[in-house]
Amino acid sequence: MLTQAEAADARGEALAEWMWQEDKARVGRHDPASVRAPDWIMYADVVNAQLEEKFRDYQKVRNSQKASNPRASTTVCPIVEIDLEGKVRSTATMAKAFAAETGTAYRIDFAAMTQKNLHSGFERKVQRQVKNVA
Repeated sequence: MLTQAEAADARGEALAEWMWQEDKARVGRHDPASVRAPDWIMYADVVNAQLEEKFRDYQKVRNSQKASNPRASTTVCPIVEIDLEGKVRSTATMAKAFAAETGTAYRIDFAAMTQKNLHSGFERKVQRQVKNVA
């Protein structure tokens, strides 16, 4: 992520933090340094970088399609699959804090801004917060 951050800084671009929304009653089980009030949990740096790269690719294609034909519907796929095994920054073990039996494979939908567990089907909100590099 450092390389990505340095490259963005050199271009004068903003950085982004990706996070998922936790149930309010469970927020206290996460490392406070990984929590953004009131109930948003930050993804691990490696996952954040992966999501940001895929999101920027999605934006480029979507914007290119809109520019070439503003009336056409966007055909770029807004979905990316990720595996969070060993990549949960908000716990001391880097493992999921809850429902380990449902696995660590997720589908992120950039258009809907949701995260869906591929085993259980449970869906929750995700968000991207842009941080200025200046």
